[in-house]
Amino acid sequence: MQSRLKILSRSYRSEQQAARATRKRRRGTIGFEFFLVFPILFFGTLAVFQFGITMLLEQAVVTAATEGAREAAKGAPLAEVRSVVESILGVHNIEIAEGSGARIDIAAGCSTQTTGDTDVVCTATGCTMIDEVRVTVCVNLSDGVSPVPDWLAMTGFSLEGKTLQASSLATRE
Repeated sequence: MQSRLKILSRSYRSEQQAARATRKRRRGTIGFEFFLVFPILFFGTLAVFQFGITMLLEQAVVTAATEGAREAAKGAPLAEVRSVVESILGVHNIEIAEGSGARIDIAAGCSTQTTGDTDVVCTATGCTMIDEVRVTVCVNLSDGVSPVPDWLAMTGFSLEGKTLQASSLATRE
């Protein structure tokens, strides 16, 4: 019985020594793994948030263009269409004014009325049919007043020079 205990205690001691040796070899690996993985997780999380905010703003721009076209098709004046678009974009702290980074173009036939920041480039061109009206909403993402943070600029992915644009075409009532 005693010899059996000696054998068990020896095997137990050798297991402890093996575990101690393994711990010494692995010392510092958790810190090293954290050092390697944390930046990837951090920038991945920033990318998810920035992409989500950008998509939320894009959806607001599309909705604003659609609702603006609906109002313009009813024959509403430019001020009323602007107020409808601003009420939707106002949730994101975007206003349609000179120097605001946002612009509305309302095209009926071959004439276009523009309100807002004329420095913002909108590319919706061309004439509409006589009974149609097109509303284009453009929001600049890089002028310092953008509601989308440019968190990933240091990684080479920047929103500098980007513009969200949405056009909606409606038939006059």
